Amino acid sequence: MRAAKIPSIGAQKKFMGNGALLGVIPDYYALGQEVAMMVHRHRTGEALGDMRIGTVKEPILMINETTRQALDITIPKGLVKNTVVVY
Repeated sequence: MRAAKIPSIGAQKKFMGNGALLGVIPDYYALGQEVAMMVHRHRTGEALGDMRIGTVKEPILMINETTRQALDITIPKGLVKNTVVVY
């Protein structure tokens, strides 16, 4: 996508390595903690059907700096301070 000058967004870190401009990546550590809590609740008596379906609460926003420069895109400063810059 970088070579074609098309900004793209990936949902896994491997897409960042392939040139995606932005990534909205799950925090797998936090996700694991949430799952562990659900397992604990289930093992202590709560029925799985009574549990709410969860989502990733705070994904990690990543910016591919090489792609950003190649596409000559400016990322707002307020957004940059809450991101992980890669490549």
